[in-house]
Amino acid sequence: MTDQSADQIVQMALQFTRSTMQALSFLELPSRVDGEIFEGLMDGVADNLPLDEAGWDLFASTARIEFFDNDAPKADRERWKNLVNSSRAIIDAAWLADKAAQIADFRADARRDAAA
Repeated sequence: MTDQSADQIVQMALQFTRSTMQALSFLELPSRVDGEIFEGLMDGVADNLPLDEAGWDLFASTARIEFFDNDAPKADRERWKNLVNSSRAIIDAAWLADKAAQIADFRADARRDAAA
């Protein structure tokens, strides 16, 4: 399970993308080159950001939707949107299961302490 919530991952992706877009705008490169640089940066992020598969899918798809917007083919945008939705569902379910396990542990500890 990822340590961050789905909302935190989305915010990280948006912050990364907006900062990258701002930096690239100062360089005034052709949009094709901007896309190549962005994808190169995404490779570096993938190697260093401690996320599980669902977390990475959420981060990467959110960042690509934000960066490429309508410049990406419709099929890519649809695939990214589907990945965002399915990844968010996986992360949210894992978070809920973890919270339920924590509550169960707390209740078991409370029962044990009350019995002692």
